[in-house]
Amino acid sequence: MMTRLTTAHFFFALVVLSPIFISSNCLAADYPLEEKLLQCEAAFEKMHSGALSQEEAWKVRREHKLLVREILENLNTRNHSILKSSDHTMSSEEILDNFIVMGSLLEMLATENLRKTDEWGYPLNH
Repeated sequence: MMTRLTTAHFFFALVVLSPIFISSNCLAADYPLEEKLLQCEAAFEKMHSGALSQEEAWKVRREHKLLVREILENLNTRNHSILKSSDHTMSSEEILDNFIVMGSLLEMLATENLRKTDEWGYPLNH
């Protein structure tokens, strides 16, 4: 059930995000944000597919976390450059892109469930 639900979310995200990113003129030409977000979502889907060993899932999880961090660093750099510029305004499209990317990343991080132990080191019982 969870796999079908995650697959549906992934498909929905692809359908919703593709036209927004394709039409977006605010994306930095030097950073492939759309491609990175799609890679991030694919890694998320893969690690939750149930088709990987735990070791493989942990490897894909690390890749996913690196992509999340890279995407967020890019957004922060871009947003800080706007803040430091003489014109602090963002277009509604730039704001929407920020919300969509952050929302997608937060959804993936909130549903992540591959930890072996809780934050205090005790094994998780599933």
